[in-house]
Amino acid sequence: MSTDLLKLTRNRPELTKTAAAGLIGATLPLVTFGAARLLAETPVSGIICSSGGLECFVPITLYAIAATMVVAWVALALIRVRPAWLVVLVGAVLSLVVGRLTTQLVQETYDWFLFPLTATCFAVGAMAALRLIGSAKWALAAVLLLAANPLAALLIPS
Repeated sequence: MSTDLLKLTRNRPELTKTAAAGLIGATLPLVTFGAARLLAETPVSGIICSSGGLECFVPITLYAIAATMVVAWVALALIRVRPAWLVVLVGAVLSLVVGRLTTQLVQETYDWFLFPLTATCFAVGAMAALRLIGSAKWALAAVLLLAANPLAALLIPS
């Protein structure tokens, strides 16, 4: 089985790049949390928000997300997913849109949904950047990937 997968990905490098973009996307919630924690607990938080109160949550989170997108862009560029900026942009926007849709459909969402959400959105971003969605089967795969997360959140009991 594993040799078949190796043969498949060796003959189709776009599949390897799409899977790698999905794996990078899956790590981004942890990276964002770590960056926000680092920003909040260092003197940098005083530069971002001088009051130090609860109102500093949004600016620190936005800076953490921006730092995470730069890290994702560098990681994608290192593994030669081109254009990496497009994958990051599409993946981030799709993550926000699909995440918002999921939280609207399901009132009690848990943190577990962030990992598959960002993984699928970044994989679809890679599919778009590599121009794979032009064919019907890749477009169907992209739609199914994006629909899987809200459907799973609806179907899995809380």
